Amino acid sequence: MEECVQLLHRYSDQSVFLVISNDASLDERSISKLRCFINVEYIYHFGSDNLWKKTKGDAANNIVRFSQDESCLHILPSDVSSQKLENLDAETQRLVLKILLIEILHRSPTTSQAKEDFLTYSESKYHSDHVRLDQIREFKKSYNPDNAILWYTKGDFASRILNKTLRSYDLDPMFKIRYFISNLYSHLDTLYRLQLPTLLCDILRLYRGKLISRKEFEHLCRIIGTYVITNSFVSCSIGEPVASAFSGKDTEKSENQISVVFVIKNLDQKNVSEPYAYIPKGSKIRDECEVLLSFGTLFKIRSVKKHEVK
Repeated sequence: MEECVQLLHRYSDQSVFLVISNDASLDERSISKLRCFINVEYIYHFGSDNLWKKTKGDAANNIVRFSQDESCLHILPSDVSSQKLENLDAETQRLVLKILLIEILHRSPTTSQAKEDFLTYSESKYHSDHVRLDQIREFKKSYNPDNAILWYTKGDFASRILNKTLRSYDLDPMFKIRYFISNLYSHLDTLYRLQLPTLLCDILRLYRGKLISRKEFEHLCRIIGTYVITNSFVSCSIGEPVASAFSGKDTEKSENQISVVFVIKNLDQKNVSEPYAYIPKGSKIRDECEVLLSFGTLFKIRSVKKHEVK
C-alpha cells in the first residue's frame, strides 16, 4: 500500500485509473485512503464486483456494475473522443472503462503465476470434459508464446475460453486468463510491425462471414453511421468467397437467421493500439488467407446492403 501511495504522489498531476490485483488486501480504510487523492478517478479491485467511482471534490462514490453482453460488437457514440469521461452517459462510461481495462490486460506481465492462473481456471471450467483436459495437458507440455496465434486458431479450449470470457466482460475471469490475452496480443503486434511495410499495404479489403439473428441484423440496420467496437479477437479473410462460405449461405437456416458478410475497408495502418496481421504461417487453417484483428478494434458502419439470391 505504501508503495502505491508513493506512486500516486509522484503522478499527482495526472488522472489515475487504479487497478488492484485480486490477491491484494483492500478494506474500507484502504479505499478511503486512496480516495483522498484528487487524481484517483476510479478504483477497480479484481475479485470484486465493484468499481468505485470518485468524483473530484465529492467524498461520495457510486458503484458501477458491468453488465454482461454476448454481442460481438459494442456501440460507441461518434463524438466520444471529444468529450470528458464525466460528461458521457452511464452506458458510454462503462464502455470506455471496459476499453481501459482491456488495455491493462493487453500489457499484463506474463509471469509464471499468470500462466498458472490461466491453466487452473481452464481446468475448472472443463473439469468434466476429457477432450478439453487433454488439450490443456498438451498446452502445458508444448505451448510457447511465439505460437499463441497457432493455439488460438486451433479452435480448442484456449480460443473457446478466451472468446467466451472476453464477450462476457466478467472481469474476474478476464483477469484469470490475462496470460493468454497478453501472449496473443503480443504475438499479433509482432506480426503487425513486421508486415506493416510490405504485406499489409496490399490488403485493401477484408471480409468476415457470419450467421446472425434477425434481431441483430435489424439492429445493425438501425445504427448505420455510428461506431462499433469488437470485444473479441476477430478472424477475417482477404477473399470474399471464403467469408461467404463461413456466412452459412448454403446451409439450412431458420427464419430467424440471416447470412451476413461484413466488408471491412480503410484499415488504419498507423494505429498501433489496434494491431492486425496476415497469419497464413501462424494459423492452423492454412488455406483461409486469414487476417486476425485485435479485440477493441473500432469500426464505423457505413451501409447495410441486401444481396438477392439468384
